[in-house]
Amino acid sequence: MALDMGGKRIGVARCDPTRTLVTPVAVFTWSGRAGDRARLAELLDEQEAGLIVVGLPLNMDGSEGGQAETARADAQAFLEGRRERIIFWDERLTTFEADRRRGGPQKGDDAQAAAVLLEDYLRAREEDDCE
Repeated sequence: MALDMGGKRIGVARCDPTRTLVTPVAVFTWSGRAGDRARLAELLDEQEAGLIVVGLPLNMDGSEGGQAETARADAQAFLEGRRERIIFWDERLTTFEADRRRGGPQKGDDAQAAAVLLEDYLRAREEDDCE
């Protein structure tokens, strides 16, 4: 599964067991930490995730800034105690790519951005396996 944890919404995407088909799953608006954590936990349990790829908003030069620090802290708070392995992955330009694919900004782009993030991660893993 992949999480695009923005300041107002969380986009969620998943892949099939063969890691060939990535699908946007859900977008939800942050409402309150306890409620959000419970909703996210329910979704992860429902999807039977084994790995969670969390988008890390790096600066364009690849460095980590304030947004990346916030994303790490939020993800660690939300996912504390989960059994799944958690990986932080560069999410630069995922929203841009999601908008491009959909012909411009649209509601639900957060889940599509999470799907782009997961595709990027899986593609990099596949390239690593080939070396």
